[in-house]
Amino acid sequence: MQRKRYVLANSNYSSTEECSGPAGVLPIYIGDRLCVTATKDGWCYGYKVDSPSVSGLFPEAAVKNISSRLRLSGLLNGAINGNGKHTDDLPSPSEGIPLAEEIGKVLQSWWSRIKDLYAKNTELHWVEEVLGTVDDLLRTRKKLLAGGVPSEEIAHLNNATSSSIDRVNMLLSLNVVIRKTNGQPTNLDDLSLIELYDEHKKTQLKMTIDPNDSSKDPTNDIFSILFEVNSVTIKERYDCELSYQIYDLSNSTFLSEPFRFIWNHETQKLRDANVRALFYDLNQKDKERRLILLARVARIAPIESTSGTLKKQLEPGPQSLYCRQLIAFDIIDLKPLCDNKGDILEKIVFFNRDDSLFETLKKLNVLDRLTNIKNATIIRADEDCKAMISLQRLNGAEKSLKTKFPHVFARSPPAAVLRTSLSMVTINETMRNDFYLTLVCAEIYGKFTDKNIECRLSLLDCDAQILEKRFEFIEPTGNMNTSSYHSYVVLHEEKPKWLEPIKIKLPESINLDVHLRFTFHARKVYDKNKPEKGPVAIAFLKLLDQAIMAGDNEYELLVYKVDSQNYDEMNTSYLDFPESKGSLGNNVKNPQNSHYSLMEKGSFVVRTQSCTNFLTHDKDLLNIFRWKVAHQSIFEASLVALTNRSYERASTLEVELMKNMVTLLDTFFEAMNEKVALKLCLFDALVAVLRLADDQPKHSSSNALKNYISRFPFTTVAPKLIEGVNHYLSSADTSKNDKTMNTLKMFGILTQLIVKSKLSADQLQEPVVNFSEMIDSMLDSFVRLMGETKERMAMQNKALRHFPDAIPYLVQVFDTAKLTRQLVRIIDAFGPNIVQQERLHFVGQIVQSELFLDSFWRNDLFVKCIEQLLARLDVDELFCKEAAKAAVSAGRILGTILDQLWPQQRAPIGSDEEFGTIVENCYRPLVKSMVQISKTHRESDQEISDGRGLLFAVILALFNRMSAQTFVAFLEARPQEQDKMDLLLEMLQMLRDCLGKSPYPQIWAQMTLAQNKVVHKTLRFIMSGIQKYFTSEKMVNDMYDLAQEYILTVVCFISQVGVNRNGDGNDEEELAAGLRRQAAKDLRSMWFRLTPSHKMQYIPRLVGSFLQVALIPDEQIREATIPIFFDMMQSEYQLDLMKSFSRFSDEFISQLDQLVMKEHGTRSFQRHFVNLMNQLCQSDKELWNDGGKEFVGRIKRLLGHLFEYRYAKESADCIEIDMSRTVQLLRFYEQYDLFNLQIAYVYKLYELHMQYGNDIEAAKALLMHADKLSWEERELPEFLIGNSLNRHCATERQLKEQLLLSSADLYSKGDMWENSVAILRQLQEIYYTVDYDYEKMAELLVRQADLFKKIDKEHRAFFYFYLVAFYGKGYPSFLNGKKFVFRSDQLERHPDFLQRMKQMYGNPDTHTTMDDCSHLENSSGRHLQIFKVDPVCPSYDLGPTVNPAIKEYYRNYNIQKFEYCRTHLVKESKWTEIDNNELLKTWVTKRIVAVAESLPSVLRFSQAISVSSPIEISPLALAVQGMRNKNEKLTESAIKVLHNPLYSTRNFAGDIQGVVQAAVMGGVKNYEVFFDEKCSNIYDAEEKGMCLELRRLIIDQLAIVEYCIYAHGKRQEADRSIHNLLVEGYREHKDYVERKFGKASSLLPQGASIYDCAAEPLPNPSLGEKDKKPSSMSLGNQSVDEAPTTSQPSLITTGSNTLKKGFQKFIGSTPRKSFSQLSTTVIKHSEKPVEMFDRVMKTDSLENIKRYVKNSPITSPLRKHYNSQSSLDGVKLRTPITPKSPNFPPGTPPQLPQRLDEETPNSTLERPMKKAMMPKPLPPTPSDL
Repeated sequence: MQRKRYVLANSNYSSTEECSGPAGVLPIYIGDRLCVTATKDGWCYGYKVDSPSVSGLFPEAAVKNISSRLRLSGLLNGAINGNGKHTDDLPSPSEGIPLAEEIGKVLQSWWSRIKDLYAKNTELHWVEEVLGTVDDLLRTRKKLLAGGVPSEEIAHLNNATSSSIDRVNMLLSLNVVIRKTNGQPTNLDDLSLIELYDEHKKTQLKMTIDPNDSSKDPTNDIFSILFEVNSVTIKERYDCELSYQIYDLSNSTFLSEPFRFIWNHETQKLRDANVRALFYDLNQKDKERRLILLARVARIAPIESTSGTLKKQLEPGPQSLYCRQLIAFDIIDLKPLCDNKGDILEKIVFFNRDDSLFETLKKLNVLDRLTNIKNATIIRADEDCKAMISLQRLNGAEKSLKTKFPHVFARSPPAAVLRTSLSMVTINETMRNDFYLTLVCAEIYGKFTDKNIECRLSLLDCDAQILEKRFEFIEPTGNMNTSSYHSYVVLHEEKPKWLEPIKIKLPESINLDVHLRFTFHARKVYDKNKPEKGPVAIAFLKLLDQAIMAGDNEYELLVYKVDSQNYDEMNTSYLDFPESKGSLGNNVKNPQNSHYSLMEKGSFVVRTQSCTNFLTHDKDLLNIFRWKVAHQSIFEASLVALTNRSYERASTLEVELMKNMVTLLDTFFEAMNEKVALKLCLFDALVAVLRLADDQPKHSSSNALKNYISRFPFTTVAPKLIEGVNHYLSSADTSKNDKTMNTLKMFGILTQLIVKSKLSADQLQEPVVNFSEMIDSMLDSFVRLMGETKERMAMQNKALRHFPDAIPYLVQVFDTAKLTRQLVRIIDAFGPNIVQQERLHFVGQIVQSELFLDSFWRNDLFVKCIEQLLARLDVDELFCKEAAKAAVSAGRILGTILDQLWPQQRAPIGSDEEFGTIVENCYRPLVKSMVQISKTHRESDQEISDGRGLLFAVILALFNRMSAQTFVAFLEARPQEQDKMDLLLEMLQMLRDCLGKSPYPQIWAQMTLAQNKVVHKTLRFIMSGIQKYFTSEKMVNDMYDLAQEYILTVVCFISQVGVNRNGDGNDEEELAAGLRRQAAKDLRSMWFRLTPSHKMQYIPRLVGSFLQVALIPDEQIREATIPIFFDMMQSEYQLDLMKSFSRFSDEFISQLDQLVMKEHGTRSFQRHFVNLMNQLCQSDKELWNDGGKEFVGRIKRLLGHLFEYRYAKESADCIEIDMSRTVQLLRFYEQYDLFNLQIAYVYKLYELHMQYGNDIEAAKALLMHADKLSWEERELPEFLIGNSLNRHCATERQLKEQLLLSSADLYSKGDMWENSVAILRQLQEIYYTVDYDYEKMAELLVRQADLFKKIDKEHRAFFYFYLVAFYGKGYPSFLNGKKFVFRSDQLERHPDFLQRMKQMYGNPDTHTTMDDCSHLENSSGRHLQIFKVDPVCPSYDLGPTVNPAIKEYYRNYNIQKFEYCRTHLVKESKWTEIDNNELLKTWVTKRIVAVAESLPSVLRFSQAISVSSPIEISPLALAVQGMRNKNEKLTESAIKVLHNPLYSTRNFAGDIQGVVQAAVMGGVKNYEVFFDEKCSNIYDAEEKGMCLELRRLIIDQLAIVEYCIYAHGKRQEADRSIHNLLVEGYREHKDYVERKFGKASSLLPQGASIYDCAAEPLPNPSLGEKDKKPSSMSLGNQSVDEAPTTSQPSLITTGSNTLKKGFQKFIGSTPRKSFSQLSTTVIKHSEKPVEMFDRVMKTDSLENIKRYVKNSPITSPLRKHYNSQSSLDGVKLRTPITPKSPNFPPGTPPQLPQRLDEETPNSTLERPMKKAMMPKPLPPTPSDL
């Protein structure tokens, strides 16, 4: 058994044939990690570690063993095999592990940042790009961890990865990392501040470039196509040749060379094992073309006979006579491939064997369309001829591909298929000399019968010698060359159409005349008795004729007939004939001789395209190349023509010039020595060629020019070149001269050539005569040109711009002293025509030259350069855009001087005197320029805006170079103390401005760190200067402003934005933290140096500044800063006469509020501040006891509130938490009379309520502000006006009026009309008694009248109330374990409310149980307990006469107590001993919840402050309460029916029927058990009172029901049949009740009856007692209740006196007396309550029962208690006309009308009718109560 081993794939392997054994082949790729389980005969069997479930065979040669057995520490803990177990240790990856670790770290930081950004903004434009980069980096990391990556590829991956990381860092606003060229981070200590700034700019510019944007670099547009053939299937008996080439349908030309390979018919496989090709040098312009991949299949076979019999009999003949016969083709669209980013396209190609390729291409051109890549064939496909291929786009130029895609070239590299034309990008990189010919079509006529035309090509010289190996083929194994070429044979066609590309290698010599000879052969069936004959026709094309190459064109060549039997290959007499129809002209006589004669109807079409760096077909270039033999006039004319054409920038000439540049330059310089008369023409042509090469810096011609100059061999051309330059400097006219301008532009390159010529001459000891004088003369010409005052501005500035390019070269051959003097002369000669930018450019080039580094030659130049810079830093001119740019450029040059003379890593070159000169003369101009630019041009121009950062970097470089001694000397240079103070103040203000509004982006962390190091150093210098010059007694007053500026600047330095953004904890972050800590200590030192009297001048002004520092999350900074607060408290306390520190405390609280809201401070600050302040305050006992202790506690609570508020703002789930924390802060500030802060949070709360449509709460918020205002004409505080909270009012009176009116509007909008009335009544008093503004009074009364109408008539939907409890650690601490009562939206049912709460609080687990859930407080996650509670309204005795709509308001608004009940069955109790029915087993447990504020309040919820103990309600108490609720509902319904014609009578009838015919529910019959003797025996004192109360309610209900039936009958639309049914039911019900419980009197008007009551008019409340007519009997002519009159009151009078009075007011008469009034039984008040109950229950007198209920000390409190309770049924639909339904037993009586609580929405919105009589006094408003 073989042991497992792990290997690494070092080459790709994928077999196209199926394995013969039971195991399949496992495709592997470079870098795959494999586990080998068995090895035999060079084959391995195993699986990939990443996918162990797939196993297979692979060659042993394709893998290698790794000796290292180390596991990937931290990245991979082992692989898992197919059995789910860990495998052995894997081989370690390559040296790419550091890069892989960096990728992992970066991805983690990215993911954290992405989550943070996505939480704040869901629309992120960069998401797709970032996630794509993440995928790429993950693939790179996987590849690196796999190991086996070559070092070259790792270097490339390092660069590519660093670019991607920097790009995404920019998109995610992460820190910029400055890197070296290899991608590694740069050591900051190696860079100066100016260099660091420049590197940041470059890096940011590189990051802003989209990696997919290739417009910046032409080489990025280049790509190649990797083509691979996996398998081919052809049903043929002979070998076949397949060829592929790229074809441009737009121009009908081939874009690439043909790539061909052979399919073997015997093996049925390809002859070559690895058929791959790489089509090079495609570019962006090719994407716009219509490119296709043209595939052709040619059978290599003999010509077969058309006869089937002869096919079988004839011999095929020798293979040398086989020909290529085109049998199929295919066309593949390359458009999708050119557009994708590198995906591999794999497909099966089915070749077309039926159509003509030529005609198919013609159709495509006509139809202007292409086939899709997925459907390659155009018309038909043949299953017998197919191939499996793959295509992949590889981005990059030819040289970079091997670096980017090493796996492609690692083993069996693909064949290189070149482009058929030269690219301008790579024109000089690859030397080529190729000629491409395309055989298009021909027309050959003759006597031959077999029309199988084959064209054979040969390349011959003028001596008829065939040039060997000139035809080249691209095959998988390499390039193959032949001496002749045989075309496809087009069978049975006189007019063959080939469209066949051919590559020809041209000779390099231009003196050799060569031509192509085309011979046309008629191929026949092989006959061994008849040898093959010669050609039947011939044509030719002269490729090189007298050094002129054939142009790129389409030629229609002439065809000449040939005697095939007498053909002589050596006979080239046809060259005397015309080659094409164009050259034939109008010659009437046909050319012919004894061997050749013109075929008049014949023709032959070919296309040519040259691709050569050696040859040209441009006549002017050819004449120049042949200058030695050409006539001088021709040479001169060609030079002039070439110069003029180069200025026209003709594209064809440009290509020819660039590819022949080196030869052309050699020709110019050779001719200069001999053609003296043409030296100026040669100079002009030379400048023209140099200009073309210099204009293409990114092309290879630029590099070729540099290489040419470096090896320049001509020693005698220097004087000629100097003479040419002098000519144009001195003799140029005032008009525009292109030659002069180009000469000046090329001055630097010309100087290089001059210097190279001089150095070459010196090496060969060939001295150049008067060379120094000639250079001096040339420089004098420049000096004169600079001082010209004529209109030559363009030339002067062009000369000045390009002159510095020559300085580095002139130093090598010219005297340094003379050159320095000439440069000074040039600067002094600057005339008015020289623009600022050119002056600065000239100075900038000088300071970068070697002359400036030599102290001996620098003296004069240094002074002149500084003068020029100071002239550009003039603040008065910086309002101009050009002047501002010049100032920025001057700052750049000054920074260059600092870097040149005082380099970062080398010994300084400049002297201290020179540095002092720079500081003394340039510091203040730099500062003023920076300030002026930032004020004037900050947003106008990006370049100028960026200049602020550059100038600040230069200033920082000056400070960085300063030593303590230099700084002191800089100060002491100002003798006056005021000047010193002004300088220090200027420094501090400048630093604070740059720190507060940083000129650098936040992501420039390294630049910011370098800046902070210099700023901290400078601040310490300034502090030393303050202490040295301004601490004496006479300077103390002057120190006030200076110390304040210093403190503010240090505060700004410590708390600047962007510091410690990433929080990586690296060395840079530690250094930045150390600087801040040291600055905090300096800040404390400066504060404690002040005297107490001076400290008071900074209190409270600087409290916020110190607090800003203290809130930084750094313990050492807090330790240094918090004692300052105690010192402020102590100083104010000691100096204040009232022994108070209120100025400090108020400002501290105000600033703390602002800063915490700006995300300053953490919980750790709260703990640190409290602990440290307690220690410090306790050291001063007097201060501690006199407010210090209270202050610390107050700040502790405030910080807790502020952090909770900030949490709610940033990460809370819903707005409700935000509102609650706002109210918490509002109450805190109200407690301590901090008016400004309180009102600020009032309006924050108001805006939140308005945003979410909480009109009632918004009104209450406004009233909180209104309550703080008076009715006096007092000016408003500045705080309100400054924050636009004054509502355009100037006084408190005006603002209060506006607030009250707005609150009234909001109350009205929220249907709280009563509250709106109360507010308007308050204004009414002011208008009526104070202002006497009767106009407003009238408007106010009209508005109140409308509100009263709404209260009385309109319906409003009320709220439900829900108890919501929060449990779980997923909630913030201030919410976990807390209970609240929420008011819902109007008519929002429990399911809707529950769903809304779940959405607001992050979909927590919900619990609807009423049980205690406090055990969930410590659970993870979130839990929400929600159930409905009923309002417990205060006892407002409004009486039954009040409109029910008014009552509903008091039942649902201003509620502070709520109840919730739960029904449960008690199986064993004293009640079940009597009867075990459900009624006596039903108990209710009730709890009362009290909230902090009555609802509605300033919030939509209020916190529960107490929950009562459970209150158990017995069955008897439930019965009493049920009867009471039912009576109340029936009473209100009767009033609504009588006085609201829209109120539904159907539901009303259902309620009545539910009482009088309670067949299913049982009705009052259920309560008989409570009056049983058994129950009487078990009653206690309280229950006996309940029993009497129940009896009274049952009897009262009888009278109420009678009146309800009467009201039902009064409605005209009432159904008479239903009414009669109700009357009949009432009679039966009345008999039962009076029989069981006692008699009841009637509430009907006199003479009224429940029969025919619809005919009676409604009672008129305006009639007096005398006008009221007696009514009829209730149940006929005589009432069954009628009896002799007695003085005793009736039951209704006694039990419900208020109710009866109300009915009297509504019906207009008194009720009839009943016989129950005759009772004379008297209750003895001296009896005990229990004795009284027993005696009364034994008598038949109802009056005694009535009196007992009324007067009993037992029942009176009971009635009062239960009258104050609401229904146990829960809250129903609250409208003025739909009171709650009674709690009926389960089930519904058959055939009863719809119940009131089930009425339709339309009926619930019916309006009540006007009352017959309204009570005189207004209903009490909330403010009255």
